[in-house]
Amino acid sequence: GKIYGAPDVVVEVLSTDRKRDTKMKADVYMKAGVKEYFIVDPENCETTCLTLVDGIYQPTYRDQPGTFRSALLNLEFMFDYE
Repeated sequence: GKIYGAPDVVVEVLSTDRKRDTKMKADVYMKAGVKEYFIVDPENCETTCLTLVDGIYQPTYRDQPGTFRSALLNLEFMFDYE
């Protein structure tokens, strides 16, 4: 009944500590093997997707406000920043 290991996908909504959210947490997720890492920036209304390639995050896309596309989960949805 327990789950072990890292999730395949993480969605991070940026807080006021942007360095921690984008650098420190990204390093932890990368080392854990999280395959897709989404960064949602409510201040700039922007979503960034990083994909794990050969153990290193590569930017996959930076999208228009409110769009979320996951190749791994094979889904796309829209959301509102309000």
